Amino acid sequence: MSGFKLLAIRPLEGCDEKFLKVLKPNKVYKFYNDYEFIHENKKETCKVVSINYEPTIPDDLYNIKKNNGDIISINISAIVGKNGSGKSSLLELFFVSIYNLAVEKGILEFIENNEGVKEKLEKTKGVYVEIYYSLDKIIYCLEIDSKNKVIFKIIEFQDKKSTRNFTIGAILDDNIELLKNFFFYSIAINYSFYGLNSNLIGDWIKSLFHKNDGYRTPVVINPFRVEGNIDINIEVYLAKQRLLSNIIKPVTDGNEDHLQLTDHQKVTDIIFELSDKKINYAFKKLISEKDAISFEDFYKINPKESLFPEIYEVFINSFIPSNSVKHKDKVENYIVKKLIKIARTYSDYRKYFRDELLEHIGKPGSTENNSINHNSYFIEFEAYLKKLNDDRSHVTFKLRQAINYLKNDILKDEIDENINWVKKTNDNGDKIETFQISI
Repeated sequence: MSGFKLLAIRPLEGCDEKFLKVLKPNKVYKFYNDYEFIHENKKETCKVVSINYEPTIPDDLYNIKKNNGDIISINISAIVGKNGSGKSSLLELFFVSIYNLAVEKGILEFIENNEGVKEKLEKTKGVYVEIYYSLDKIIYCLEIDSKNKVIFKIIEFQDKKSTRNFTIGAILDDNIELLKNFFFYSIAINYSFYGLNSNLIGDWIKSLFHKNDGYRTPVVINPFRVEGNIDINIEVYLAKQRLLSNIIKPVTDGNEDHLQLTDHQKVTDIIFELSDKKINYAFKKLISEKDAISFEDFYKINPKESLFPEIYEVFINSFIPSNSVKHKDKVENYIVKKLIKIARTYSDYRKYFRDELLEHIGKPGSTENNSINHNSYFIEFEAYLKKLNDDRSHVTFKLRQAINYLKNDILKDEIDENINWVKKTNDNGDKIETFQISI
């Protein structure tokens, strides 16, 4: 896929007022002035029959060449208008259109409510729209018609620069696999305090904040919101994570540009802090802290000596990390906590977790504890681990980080002489161990 452009959005006659707001039915809202939309009978209310393209700037104007010579194709467009002119409404119409596409194609089927109960998703009614886009210099139209049917079609257009002509093509097959070749993925960033509030525009927007579908839905919106609210602490954490990923990479040919954050700020040291509160307990049965299950009680059912060989066999080919790895026990506890949390949080993994054993864990003298083998807390533990190992999404990101830490022993003194370990006390009087890396 190359040369992608989102060309225009056209709300159709009959589109619900709650999506139109100030937008006008049948009007083509263009993102590029180089494209002329031709209507049947030259009437705006009639269908678009062809598109003329007369470029005024080079197609490769914004392209970027990488160090290895590869070209990144970039197109830039903008929505410009006064306050209240419909800019946000246009994007919301785009989002709900992609939502309906995902529901019809079976990409989005369920979403879990606050109680963890699955609710079947249905298409939002009253969304009638056409979305025009270009891929590999061919123009497509995604249409959601008055019957709420999602249709893909190729639009006739003339490229006046190369005198090429494309005629109307057949409607694309309903095969979901075709989306990979004939559609696009959108990452939307919206930090408006007043935008994208599910209490105002509908619950359909909730599913577009979630990445639990393995990024199959063709759009994801950042930052994550709960009833319109953004957790700024989560955003700070994610920003640090992205910054760190850009900083920690090999220096090639003496080029340290990636360490220069601003004209006056350069990274010289990175300070990491060990957070014991992340592993105070294995998990909670309920919301209350008093219902937290300790690792000691957890390991009575799932002994470490049986549990971790299976984990290491699947993730790192039976490699057993050295006992000299700093904080090995704490990292292994963290791995266990992530395995439990993933199984309890994500619907795709829920079947691997036994809720019924919660009542036996931590009960003094419980006879059940002695009769349950090590993987009975999880269902099909090996299959669960293999599925996690194949999952390269954000779901397993921290789990893989922890396992790689143990495998590579990245903090051993002989390979990191620039590491300086420091003990300090936080504002609550807790002892915190940190280490500083000079780079």
